[in-house]
Amino acid sequence: MASSITSAGAASGIDLESIISASLSAKRTTFEAKIAKREAATETTVSGLSQLKSSLSTFKDTLDALAKDGAFNQKSVTIKQDEDDPVFEVETTDDTSNGIYNIKVESLATGSRFESSNSAFTSSDQAIATQTGTLTFTAGDDTFDVEVKAGDTLANIRDRINKNSSNFGVSVNIVNSSSGSKLVIESTKTGTGNDLSITASNTELAGFDTSGTVLSNTQTAADAVAYIDGTKVTSDTNTFKDVIQDLSFTALRTSDTDDLGALKSNKLTIETDGDAMKEQVNKFIASYNVLLGSLTSLGQRSTIVGGENQEDGGALEGDSYIRSIQNYLFNTMSSESKNATIYSSVFAMGVEMDEDGYLSLDSDVFDEVLENNPDQVSALFGGDNGLAATIGSEIELYIQTGGSIADRQDDLNSTLSDISQKKTDFEAQMVTYETSLRAKYASLDTLLAKMNSSASALSALSISSSS
Repeated sequence: MASSITSAGAASGIDLESIISASLSAKRTTFEAKIAKREAATETTVSGLSQLKSSLSTFKDTLDALAKDGAFNQKSVTIKQDEDDPVFEVETTDDTSNGIYNIKVESLATGSRFESSNSAFTSSDQAIATQTGTLTFTAGDDTFDVEVKAGDTLANIRDRINKNSSNFGVSVNIVNSSSGSKLVIESTKTGTGNDLSITASNTELAGFDTSGTVLSNTQTAADAVAYIDGTKVTSDTNTFKDVIQDLSFTALRTSDTDDLGALKSNKLTIETDGDAMKEQVNKFIASYNVLLGSLTSLGQRSTIVGGENQEDGGALEGDSYIRSIQNYLFNTMSSESKNATIYSSVFAMGVEMDEDGYLSLDSDVFDEVLENNPDQVSALFGGDNGLAATIGSEIELYIQTGGSIADRQDDLNSTLSDISQKKTDFEAQMVTYETSLRAKYASLDTLLAKMNSSASALSALSISSSS
């Protein structure tokens, strides 16, 4: 049986296999040269857009922080007092006004305190109740009940009170001595009118009743008292809120006294924190410059050397997004402010721009602005219509879900999917193409083999006739 032909040209002796390989290679090279360039360019743009989105998002985070209420209205608080033993502490708000105040703390807010005698009870294990009863605790608008069980000792009742889930701040303690056990009850609910009242449902619990004879009221609930520039103010806690509008101060102890026993005042100064405002502006400048550097790098043009493109441009070389964002930033920075009434733009406040578009701050000019018109810095940079919020809103259109960058990325990813499908289809086409080539050259191989065989036969016949 004849062996099967496994390589094109085996029958004829002609290297048809090389011809088939060359044809396949030429077809593949043509396709790949066309598709590879498009694929690489698309992937580069997708990568560049991802980098652009990341850079814009980072800048947007800075802008969001600067646009928040109070970002450019921070206050410097100075209190003339012993730092190791302060009389009070202060908390400002976004609306706190500058001012100077002399403050004295006369007394701290107190809660009720009741004590029994040292020998009111024999011990903490003394059985108090032989039946179920109830103790009701009230201070101001707050109240809670404690159920006492038959057989409860003094210590048991203490624990029931202290561990009650509705307890508004009552603590019960037992002081044991050689004389017996003393009961101490305190309330953390301070302020005039918040005196603690305890009522017992039966006589066995009378030792806890504040209207009885066992407990003595050693401290009443009272307001904290302070003086601001001579004006008396009170608070049911040690925190005085809005007695100075939009400011809170918390009394930590009473003020010191002079040799005559009169209270000494502590000077409180509230002023604009210029250093904090400058820091915010420098954050803006630094973040802006980082973004500009990213835009410059992404949009960089390829260099031409000897008339040849070096292909060293940025991932978004020549992309309209880069030019649009750069133009927007410059125009917005240069536009006249809608909020500031004295300075037309940031460039009038000491912000400078070099020939490459990068920003810097002239501290001397800016410090003068802070000294004379600090509110103008806040008006220009901060708030809903300030520079930070305005630029932030524009950038959001690029980076948000469904924004312009996301839309372009979707389109480009769709293009990459199409390219991938074309490559898959091409491979299938190549199989068909190779099959057709082999079929065509197989027929040629057979024909040539027959022709060679006929030629050999004729040659042999001719030789035989000659002899």
